[in-house]
Amino acid sequence: AVEQVSVTKGDGLGYDVLSYTQDEHELHIEVKTTTLKKDTPFLITKNELDYFQAHPDRAQIYRVFKVFSKQEVGLYTLSAQDRDRLKLDPVAFRVGLRPKG
Repeated sequence: AVEQVSVTKGDGLGYDVLSYTQDEHELHIEVKTTTLKKDTPFLITKNELDYFQAHPDRAQIYRVFKVFSKQEVGLYTLSAQDRDRLKLDPVAFRVGLRPKG
């Protein structure tokens, strides 16, 4: 069984899809898509990254590339074993005003 939890339960869980391995263990999948090539960097939220790092036994990232292209769509997966291969660059900050005083 597969459930798109980003739709059924909301987008704040840290992953998009609930699936199961062949031995019936939960698999939590964050899906990242692009129309571009395989090595195009992608954005991931702090919540998604935190979840990926906190649940190495069940969290994976599925990178789907060449979507809507004339070439064949491609897919690769990232799991806890791939963490050393990831290059993480901070690209955004939340800005707010401090209270006066």
